[in-house]
Amino acid sequence: MSISVAGKKFPNHVQIQEVPNLEQLARVRKDGLILIRPQITTSEFADYFCGKTQKGASQHKKKVLERLTIKGWGLKRILGIIKTPTDVRDFLLLHELSHLEHKDHEIKKKLSELELTQIETRACLEALLHLEKIAQN
Repeated sequence: MSISVAGKKFPNHVQIQEVPNLEQLARVRKDGLILIRPQITTSEFADYFCGKTQKGASQHKKKVLERLTIKGWGLKRILGIIKTPTDVRDFLLLHELSHLEHKDHEIKKKLSELELTQIETRACLEALLHLEKIAQN
């Protein structure tokens, strides 16, 4: 049975599992299992994305937010689309799907910090553009 998130159908092999206390908000394994923290609030999401938590992934997301801002996607615009915990979940799942679609797991360990930031920025942009398109309809 396939999964659909914000109108986007996921490949059949993709599964989602909620994991309380997951360090990141979400992550994907190469087998297609997306792990996600349950019940993430928009304020938790914003703090994580702005690097306000001490977790390493949060600090990296701060660099991603800087790149997104240059591309016209500052936090205000992002939070204009991601307004509810459901929106947060949809964004994270779409973000992780981008990593699967681009097979990022095959190359991530070989990349520089800048290249990793570029991959994360791309995954965020793909998710944001999809959610923006849905919001406009």
